[in-house]
Amino acid sequence: MKKWMAFLVFSTLSTAMAQVSLGVGATYQFLPGTNNLSNQGFFVQFDQDGLLIGSRIEAGLQGGNNPGFNLKAAVLADLPLAAGFRLKVGAGPELVRDTQTNNWAVNGYVFASPEYELALGFSAFAEVAYSKVLYTQVATPDGIAVKAGIRFSF
Repeated sequence: MKKWMAFLVFSTLSTAMAQVSLGVGATYQFLPGTNNLSNQGFFVQFDQDGLLIGSRIEAGLQGGNNPGFNLKAAVLADLPLAAGFRLKVGAGPELVRDTQTNNWAVNGYVFASPEYELALGFSAFAEVAYSKVLYTQVATPDGIAVKAGIRFSF
């Protein structure tokens, strides 16, 4: 009985300490080595952070040289910094659909995202991400993306 009580207390505490947030923003992706091709778009992120470790699900629409959509999942580390700043770093798989050529690509991506707490659960963030192509149906370059947006934590 004591084991069950301890399990119940610790699982309740870890859930209570988890922070869930929804972020939206814009992105610009450089495709280096391809005559200055680029994509622009917007995205929605859903993060769940615990004690330093969390997860992210992201969906985005893009236009430009490779119009389409992407879906991402990541494991992230949420590192508190000084005076309302925090840094999120992570990695995970990315699925990209190019609707112009009807091709799919599977990428691995890593990101770093500094964030500043504004007020009442709102924060502003920027992000730099690198996507490495792991599988594609046609030749597709790796990408470097910069993002900016706002996040609401609840």
